[in-house]
Amino acid sequence: MSTGIEPYGRRHLREVAGLLAESLEHDPIYLDIVPARSGRRRALEHFYSAYLRSIGEDRGVIDLARDADGALVGVAVWERTGVGVESAFLGQLLRFPLFLRGLGLGGMFPAKRMQEALEAHRPIDPHWYLPCVAVRPASRRTGVATALLRPRLRQLDDEGMAAYLESGTVDDRRFFETLGFGAGAVVQGLPTSRPVSMFRAPGRRRR
Repeated sequence: MSTGIEPYGRRHLREVAGLLAESLEHDPIYLDIVPARSGRRRALEHFYSAYLRSIGEDRGVIDLARDADGALVGVAVWERTGVGVESAFLGQLLRFPLFLRGLGLGGMFPAKRMQEALEAHRPIDPHWYLPCVAVRPASRRTGVATALLRPRLRQLDDEGMAAYLESGTVDDRRFFETLGFGAGAVVQGLPTSRPVSMFRAPGRRRR
């Protein structure tokens, strides 16, 4: 598949939130954050809309993948971490009323506790955090995720920056290992999922 990569802009908000909701609907981690219920897909769209709005240029970057026809087929969300940089991932929950539409009032504080459990396993040193990689179901196993991630990983190598993520499935872990990530500890403290922390040291570029 021919895949083009482009930067995210605010005009893409609804399109990207829709793809994230579709692609990550059954992801174990996001099932913990937005539990199964009637209207969950719509709730996920509200959740991701709020999350995308919480990421400014000072906090991260979002890369989009499009096929030869211009259709959006993949999204990668990267957060910059380090001294003086506040985490965007769920960290803005209490500041954005739109999160209420995705989580509901009763889900806000449990989600905050899950954020704290995830952050407890992250590296102390500055790194780039990859909370979301999503590929449209019909486009999976066609090279979209690799095309989406490799350019950014090469940039991190050139800058001497590490990368970190949590993987919720065995298949995902195997894929990330091909990009130089190594599996670490199992993240404890989530309601049902047990994601594995994965770290990539700078300079571990794969051809």
